[in-house]
Amino acid sequence: MRGLIGDKHPSVNLPPLILPESERKPGTDNSAGEVNSAFATEDGTLKVGRDFNKRKFDPIANSKFMDDRAWKSVTEFAKRVVTGLSCLTELCNNSDTNNSGITLDPPLACDGEGVDPSGVFLKTKKPEKTKRFAYRFSVSYFGPGFTGWAWQENDIKWLQDDIDVGETNNSNDSNNPSTRKDSRNDGSSSADLTNDSSDSEKQWRVGEYSVVAAVQNALTPLLNNGSKNSRPVYSAGRTDKGVHGVAQTVSFVSIDDLNENDLGFEKSVKKLIETSPAGKLGHLKVCDSPPPRLAHPKFHATFCATWRRYVYVFPIRQSLLEERTPVAKINVPLLNAMLNNLVSEKNTNGEKNVSGVDCYAFARDTIDGKDSFVKFKKARAFVGKVPKVKSEDVDTAYVDSDETTEEPVVVIELVANRFLRKLCRVLVATATREAATGAAPDVLLALAATRERSATASPAPPQGLFFAGVGYGDHPEFDLKE
Repeated sequence: MRGLIGDKHPSVNLPPLILPESERKPGTDNSAGEVNSAFATEDGTLKVGRDFNKRKFDPIANSKFMDDRAWKSVTEFAKRVVTGLSCLTELCNNSDTNNSGITLDPPLACDGEGVDPSGVFLKTKKPEKTKRFAYRFSVSYFGPGFTGWAWQENDIKWLQDDIDVGETNNSNDSNNPSTRKDSRNDGSSSADLTNDSSDSEKQWRVGEYSVVAAVQNALTPLLNNGSKNSRPVYSAGRTDKGVHGVAQTVSFVSIDDLNENDLGFEKSVKKLIETSPAGKLGHLKVCDSPPPRLAHPKFHATFCATWRRYVYVFPIRQSLLEERTPVAKINVPLLNAMLNNLVSEKNTNGEKNVSGVDCYAFARDTIDGKDSFVKFKKARAFVGKVPKVKSEDVDTAYVDSDETTEEPVVVIELVANRFLRKLCRVLVATATREAATGAAPDVLLALAATRERSATASPAPPQGLFFAGVGYGDHPEFDLKE
């Protein structure tokens, strides 16, 4: 498809997409405006240019529509959020955005123990007698400083030379070094928390290594606890390259009680991360709340989570510095209505929605046959502003002009039990495209029903996305009562 652009690209010449008969609504062609539903068409199909992607943005036009904007102010804001100088809640602290009464919760990693694979709350289960200790803490990280959360090939080269890459059933990623030979043969114990990172600092290059590699390397004095096996580090969500993490929960297990060292586990973790190469740059930080602690022996940051939360910050102002950038105004109330429909307790036929929304069309690179249903707990959009930054505090690499002003943005908040690969960014890009071109409020549900990925947009830029929270069974709004 290389070289095919504009009206010649296959994505704007899709055949009519057949809607499931069970979800069609009586009505006429919604392009006439008589029935404001993407499911109410005379022929029972969705057509590009009529029901969705009404301006027929090809992938290049769609990418430029998202990319060619005032992103630098958002990136600078993200850097301040990670270091604790700003907070996502400040996006609502503006009196001139006509958002009276709209609030945004701060990033939150709930402190519950979560659930086991059968859905039983861990805190109701008596811990088994075992020498296994599980530990948890939360981190914030600056997206452009890393290649994403997951292990990459470069990580192995950066870490110690004596890493043995072997297969393991405990790893989330095939590239994760599962075992590490204990390089300390001087009889030192886990109480020695000297993080001698001089060699790694020389090799550390911003944006070339993963978050998990940075975390695991920083925690080497804790993980190499007399055993020759390294302890894999798990997270609540595996973020892509450029995506920021705020209140990302991390867990690992150990055969040692790490609270027995001189500093205790909480102070040890904070010190080791702070003195790591990424920590010194302000790209990686341990969150104060909830504090690092010993968890239930069966606690796992990934599998015990009950929901995840993402916030996307999208500049309204178009820079128009590139050719072929479509000029269009985003209808934020329509965007909000489209997202709200994802949370409905009932499906399009009025029946109880138990499984959630089939998000196959909005996912990318998923395994064939994998369950693609997502249960949204919150999905909304509103207008906010990136707060003003004092000129002396501004990193000149991330500003749009010499004068820093409040930048109008669209804030999109998504909370769900799970998120598929690239789901957030594809959903944001598709919803924004449809809200800018006047589609029906239920168009996202209609596109989901077709399961056609070519009908959805390419992923939105990663620098606008924040992993902003995770639940472990104890949230008053998003978790069911025990």
